[in-house]
Amino acid sequence: MGYCQAFSSYWYIEPIYHIDRQNERTHIIDRMKIEFADPRLAFIRTAQAHKLGLPPAVVNSCRDKLVVIENASSELTLRNFKSLRYKKLEGSDERQIRINDQYRMRFKLDETTKPPTVWITFIGDPH
Repeated sequence: MGYCQAFSSYWYIEPIYHIDRQNERTHIIDRMKIEFADPRLAFIRTAQAHKLGLPPAVVNSCRDKLVVIENASSELTLRNFKSLRYKKLEGSDERQIRINDQYRMRFKLDETTKPPTVWITFIGDPH
């Protein structure tokens, strides 16, 4: 299983390999695909992120978390990163990770697709 190292403000996750001994091939296991339920939320990845009304530190942290999510191979990988404070919300099919003490990112996970798809539904202060 891969591991994570922090390089300045960016996350790097080593690729996870599957070695097929019978055919003598090495495959990189699929990574998650990120989609946005609201097209405005996609601004978080662009220079127009200020239009979301989020503080700059939250935008930078959110971008780092998106890199981690995108490079994860499954929900289990996300759950293993204690710094994400990943949890499944009760009473819904949404999951949540902490961006900082105040802000959260909520998303739905579709593991029936290949690669698994994460639908970002909310970035903000849920309080």
